Amino acid sequence: MNIEIEKRFELTAHDYEIIKNKCDFISKWLIVDNFLDSKKFSITKSKQKLRIRNWNPELKVWVFNDDNEKIKSLEYEDLEDIKKELKKLNLIFEDLDEILTIETKREKYNINYKWIDYIIDVDRYKYWERYEIEISTNDENLDNWHKLINNFRNYLWLTWIEKKWSWKFWNCAKNENSDLYEVVKKYLNKETWE
Repeated sequence: MNIEIEKRFELTAHDYEIIKNKCDFISKWLIVDNFLDSKKFSITKSKQKLRIRNWNPELKVWVFNDDNEKIKSLEYEDLEDIKKELKKLNLIFEDLDEILTIETKREKYNINYKWIDYIIDVDRYKYWERYEIEISTNDENLDNWHKLINNFRNYLWLTWIEKKWSWKFWNCAKNENSDLYEVVKKYLNKETWE
């Protein structure tokens, strides 16, 4: 099983110049996320997220510990698996409504540092910008990934403005869908939408 480990940071002009000049450019494209939910926002209230990303469905289900801290997320991309998960919420995929659309301009970069391939996604949204550092591993017991990413950031001389949560869903809900924003504010911690 391949495990993706990722961490997000605020994008500064300084960091963007470093990423652009020291990393290998891979690609650039537009991502369109159409988020779906019921009229009562049952998926959002269940701390899950269903989106159609460039015509491909994705359901993200967060797993929390007893202290209500997110410990991992499960991702479903097969439509039949998604329908089975939705059935647990008494929902039918075909009956859901589009509640929010978010467009992301993404640039993807790659660099190898100390025999590890690091992928950097630079994301630009309507209201903000961020970058994400991602590593892939087959080691389920990898517990030093924070240190690996921090050492990599030091190597590139990136600034230390870490995003504590992703503003993407939160800000778009606030600015584009007041009903959804009220649901998110009432039922969810911002960190849920990382």
